[in-house]
Amino acid sequence: LVREYCEQLVVPAVNEAACALLAEVQRFQERLYLRDPLKASQKKRFVCGLREVARALKSNKAKVLIVAHNIERITAEAGLDDMVSQLITLCAKKQVW
Repeated sequence: LVREYCEQLVVPAVNEAACALLAEVQRFQERLYLRDPLKASQKKRFVCGLREVARALKSNKAKVLIVAHNIERITAEAGLDDMVSQLITLCAKKQVW
């Protein structure tokens, strides 16, 4: 299942590369946290969750947005589909990819 917002090729090589990238960024974040927890909380390299991502996009701190290609379809008002479309629109306005 590939959703309509997906603009890249959905092949195992791309999925593996994205997973490797996320694991490496998470490792960097953990390493920084172990050295200095206060500094790590101020300088996040990796955020998860719709609210955290929206906050990072609005404050121009986000450099890239990675969205799963197979998230569940929820078409209710202010549902998951609306939130994902808002995040992608924010990225398009700010040229974050």
